[in-house]
Amino acid sequence: MGAVAQAVASGVVTGTIYALVALSLVILYKSTDVINFAGGDVVMAACYIAFITVVVAGAPYWLAAIVAVLGLFVIGAGFDRLVLARIARGKADNLMVAMVIATIGLSYVLKGAVRLLPHTEDVQTLPPAFTGPPIFLGNVILLRQDVGIVVITVAVMALLYLFYRYTRLGKGLRATAEDPRAAVLIGIPVQRMRMLIWAIACALGAIAGLLVAPKILMTPDM
Repeated sequence: MGAVAQAVASGVVTGTIYALVALSLVILYKSTDVINFAGGDVVMAACYIAFITVVVAGAPYWLAAIVAVLGLFVIGAGFDRLVLARIARGKADNLMVAMVIATIGLSYVLKGAVRLLPHTEDVQTLPPAFTGPPIFLGNVILLRQDVGIVVITVAVMALLYLFYRYTRLGKGLRATAEDPRAAVLIGIPVQRMRMLIWAIACALGAIAGLLVAPKILMTPDM
């Protein structure tokens, strides 16, 4: 039973990270009908931004987290404004296919950009953000990093729920996702909402990358 409980605990930790990645993909698809094939590379880029900030520059972990999340937030917003919005104005024969291909292009751009950074030619790993002795719950051993992953993931999901449920901006994003044409008719700036959705989705992927980086080996093709 101890081995089963340990496996369940490990599965919960891994599952919460996958849940964040899935959430970033789902909110995009629900709002724009676009499948983001660069989702994994967003996670990878956040891992390397944090690695460069912490290991190479010697900055504290909290600063690396801010830089990675804000960096991917800006990349997501910029990708929508500079690429997807232009594709939409171009009136392609199959708009969704064109946008999906654009996300594949973003995937290659992120991989190429990361390879320009130092120390990316070797396999790397990020030091854990939460250190200290493990926590024992009966026969289950929990690392401080694992506890931090679960707590942060639950907190992010709770904040996202409150944001979508109770804020004016969150309600605008929900309206855009449910019926963009009706949202335009009541004065919601749909293009800005979609740009914000891309930014939020990439930020969620960045958070997932920060959490998973200390647990895996990092390469540009991870």
